[in-house]
Amino acid sequence: MKGDSSSPISMLFERMNEALYPTTTYHYNSGGDPAHIPDLSYEQLVAFYRTHYHPTNSVFMTFGDIPAEEQQALMDERALSHFDRLPTRVDVGRGERFTEPRVVEADYGVPVDEELTGKTHIVLGWLLGDNTDLELLLRLNLLSDALLDTAASPLRHALESSPHAGAISPCAASKRRVAR
Repeated sequence: MKGDSSSPISMLFERMNEALYPTTTYHYNSGGDPAHIPDLSYEQLVAFYRTHYHPTNSVFMTFGDIPAEEQQALMDERALSHFDRLPTRVDVGRGERFTEPRVVEADYGVPVDEELTGKTHIVLGWLLGDNTDLELLLRLNLLSDALLDTAASPLRHALESSPHAGAISPCAASKRRVAR
């Protein structure tokens, strides 16, 4: 966790989330900020996990030719019925929408003995529609795949062949999130 959190890509991705999601839980590092984890008491840590990682607060993803009602009954019988449902509900809420672009500058660590030329990253993100709109999610994923996923993708090709850029970030295609 701490090693990943110190990489420039991870650090900039976290700063982008802070800027895009100022009013939701996505504003915070999902694994916890390594600098502040030692400040937690054991009781605070246990209380957090009992609330947020309780089995009745889980989401099950299944596939196949078994009716949903059967799957749900099986999950309830074998797992969920063994736990009391928590009275708390974790709700992310709808993220704040912006009326104009925002520019955020963030620093990240570079080893002292390294040359700084070529160490600039430009991260561009969009806060799009609700993640409950499955058709929109499919369209956006297809668009992202078409624009960025391969060297033949037009946006990726434009970025990689530009004299102003060295390479596309490895997190461009792998760290997508559509805010609710």
